[in-house]
Amino acid sequence: QRTIKPILDLLTMGNIAFNWRNSMHYMGIDPGKGGGISIIDEDGRVKDIFTMPPTETDMRVMFDGLAHKGYFEDLQNPDLKAAIELVRSRPSQSAQSSFSFGMVYGWVRIACAFHLIPFREPIPGICLKEFGMKKKPNEKQRAWKKRLSTKAKELFPGLELWERTIGEQLAVSDSLLIAEWLRRKEVG
Repeated sequence: QRTIKPILDLLTMGNIAFNWRNSMHYMGIDPGKGGGISIIDEDGRVKDIFTMPPTETDMRVMFDGLAHKGYFEDLQNPDLKAAIELVRSRPSQSAQSSFSFGMVYGWVRIACAFHLIPFREPIPGICLKEFGMKKKPNEKQRAWKKRLSTKAKELFPGLELWERTIGEQLAVSDSLLIAEWLRRKEVG
């Protein structure tokens, strides 16, 4: 029997203040099973961090938790915008892996659409150019993710996240950078 407790624990992760009424928030989403979701406010403070929920039920529970916190209070004037990284399957991926990735990507889009969260879909290179980041030729995925994590630590020092497992850090680092990219584009 599966449990969604790890997702619920992540809803309270970190030293996060819950006073965001009348303040814009930006959600960065790195879709895929090894990805994450991060929310920052208009001043660049991290408000919520999640590893990617493993099932559509867990995704619903996470978004329901966000609704409970008040992110979707005024659906006519949302104070949350999202950027979902527009990644595609790679030629080296199996058909099953590509299908699984597409399912998670779909869950994220549906959750945003259901909660009337306006979202952009930037391609990976566009977001990361903002931070001077570019994947090196022949760079292994794990090494690339570690470089992204290092950049996220520079931009968001002092998070409880940096004391967690390297797997959790790598899962959400990209989403933090995506959220910050969106904040910079929207705030100017």
